[in-house]
Amino acid sequence: DADELMFPDITQEISQLLRTPDIKQYAGFFVRGGYIWDGQQLKHGLKNNKIVLLHKHRMEYPIINDLGCKIMGEIEGHYQPIPKDQKYKIGQLKTKIDHYAFVDMDDWTKRHQKYAAWEAFMITNKAYPIDPSYRRQCCKNLFRKLPFRGIIAFLHSYILKMGIIDGVAGWNFAKTRYEYYKLVRNQLHKSL
Repeated sequence: DADELMFPDITQEISQLLRTPDIKQYAGFFVRGGYIWDGQQLKHGLKNNKIVLLHKHRMEYPIINDLGCKIMGEIEGHYQPIPKDQKYKIGQLKTKIDHYAFVDMDDWTKRHQKYAAWEAFMITNKAYPIDPSYRRQCCKNLFRKLPFRGIIAFLHSYILKMGIIDGVAGWNFAKTRYEYYKLVRNQLHKSL
């Protein structure tokens, strides 16, 4: 994504990985993103982990019925590519990329209003694809059914994932997790 940066460490890891004999077993790799929030690198709190390194002949993006979500526009949906054949594995890179997720609050709010409308659409229409990781799929299914998701997301990032150690930036990041799920809840109420 345009708001993510990779550095020589990850290119070295990828280069070494591509020369290993078992590389033919893999369709893709998860890559962790460490958030840069308001200029500060967050060492704790929520981390993103997505499949961004993939073999174009072994992976594909699922066909998602989200075209009816008018507000989404030209923004990627938040779902993962999947292996074309279950014989392929999905690995995990050790090195992370930097994810510059916050420029200013107005920008954040505009983007996340679109994401929230899309998420509400996906929930209402039961249109989410299956995540390629069974464990992640189970967590997503459970989380989508929970009441008070905003509070849970805040506590997960700030307390459970130790965002509190990142000080004000950790607080602000966790607070936006709460705000996001409040936006989703408001969108869900609009669609009823």
